[in-house]
Amino acid sequence: KPDAAVSAGSPYGGPRLFLAGGKGSFWINTPEDVLASVEAFSLRTGKWEPEARMKCKRCGHVGGVLGHCLYICGGHHPLGRSVERFSLAEGRHGSWTSMPSMKVARTHAAGVVVGEHLYVCGGHDDAGEVWSSCERLDPKEASGRGEWAPSTAMLARRRAQAAVALRGHVLICGGDDAPLNPDKPSPHSPVHTSAELHNLASRGGPHAAFVAGMNVPRAAHAAVATPDGKVYVCGGYEPSSFRAHASLEVFDPAGGAWSASSALSLGSPRIHFGAVVFAGGLYVMGGWQRFRRGEEAVRSVERLDFASGKWEAYQPMEVCRGGFCSGVI
Repeated sequence: KPDAAVSAGSPYGGPRLFLAGGKGSFWINTPEDVLASVEAFSLRTGKWEPEARMKCKRCGHVGGVLGHCLYICGGHHPLGRSVERFSLAEGRHGSWTSMPSMKVARTHAAGVVVGEHLYVCGGHDDAGEVWSSCERLDPKEASGRGEWAPSTAMLARRRAQAAVALRGHVLICGGDDAPLNPDKPSPHSPVHTSAELHNLASRGGPHAAFVAGMNVPRAAHAAVATPDGKVYVCGGYEPSSFRAHASLEVFDPAGGAWSASSALSLGSPRIHFGAVVFAGGLYVMGGWQRFRRGEEAVRSVERLDFASGKWEAYQPMEVCRGGFCSGVI
């Protein structure tokens, strides 16, 4: 839906929502199925439009927006350590630049921006090793080329977890600590519901502690910080049963507790999807509706209006994709 109130001060009519990479079919990694394509949604036009393609096809990657650039990190073999940066130039489409690689290969990690750094946490390598380690990108180091350095590790090994910046802290929740086998559910693990809070600015240095766990086991879900300072976590699947979720729950840092909100549930289950807070709402995009080999990704988009508390169907994406990366520039 076009928004006439969006400023036309930039050649794009204000910020745009970007989606990069992914694939169409669940658990099928043929070269033809993995995507390098990028599309962007403009509130001014109400349309998804193609943007400059990534240098490499990627799925299972993560990233974040830092300094008006979208950083894309890792993904399935052979791209597990590689990094690309997308930047916009005035009056024309953006371009991609190869960046220094991460220290280790990471697929289905979690990425979060805090201050002037991008943190990438957990994930797994090509051999299935699930990491607890984290690393931090400082884009100003190495003469502006950027440099990766180790950061405080998570308290548990996690892949397909969610992470969100929360008032200078990082909340990490859910995921799985077992290698992924698409034909056999994981054993029950406390990691599936657990959450940990990392204080990156404590006087004694970065500090992490477990906080109250989620109500529902989740992996391949999404977490966002809302304008009122809470965290919404939605979708994902239960690692011990592969059951996909449409439910949403809320973390209130003031009380340190989670609460279920059936009134805010998604219209359908989603896994490995995108979720972004943008222009007064929560946009939920794409992904897969079932954990099933060969399941086709969807194009659908839902928007939760924070003011009314109601969901509405939104302009669908141009391409069916799951396992992609999203950000607002």
